[in-house]
Amino acid sequence: MPARRRETQWRRCLWLPMALLATVLSGCASGTPERPDAIAAEAFQIRGRVALAAPDIEISERHHDGATLPRGEWTAAARLLCAQAAHEVLGQQAITTVDYGPVGAPRLREHLLAAQGTASASGDDIGAAALQGETTPLYSATGADYGLFMQLRGSHASSGQTAVRAAGRLLLGADIGGDTLDAEAWLVDLRSGRVVWRHRQSGPAGDLRTLDGARRAVAALLTGLHGQAPAAGN
Repeated sequence: MPARRRETQWRRCLWLPMALLATVLSGCASGTPERPDAIAAEAFQIRGRVALAAPDIEISERHHDGATLPRGEWTAAARLLCAQAAHEVLGQQAITTVDYGPVGAPRLREHLLAAQGTASASGDDIGAAALQGETTPLYSATGADYGLFMQLRGSHASSGQTAVRAAGRLLLGADIGGDTLDAEAWLVDLRSGRVVWRHRQSGPAGDLRTLDGARRAVAALLTGLHGQAPAAGN
């Protein structure tokens, strides 16, 4: 066989699997957000103490076929690190916090998700009464003025998915997605049961299994919350 013909066949054999891989990767990329989908947080000044409920977190492992598998050890680590990060972030904003732990209210998440969300929204007396009923134990135990609730749902790439991402960068020049986070936070006035502040973020995120990643994620989620400025001369 002539050398030129063998070279042509070799190039065809190399090109075909690369083209097929690029097609698969582009299909994966189309279903993965590349930029965070963040709702701008309104500024809210906290006058009083904040009871920190244990973060509601679930971290999963994402495989190359899109399937996800909850990972208990990742979730446990992220809960501890995000709770620590919340204390640090709020402390830097001159906000006094008190720990509460898990909230044993079966319908709390349902009422939070249904809440209208900001202080400027028209009040929902029925919803506030329902939420107040769920948060009464927290108010009774801590005497805090507000309760802060965070829900985070994240996923991290498996080793196989990591390889697919690397191939995507090589062939497509783009990151087809790996670590993602859907996060939401609510600040509730514990006396009235009204949600006075709310913030939601969705998109690529840092690693919640590390303290640095948890700090960055929580700081972004709690953007807008601040305490009272110290008096002049203090």
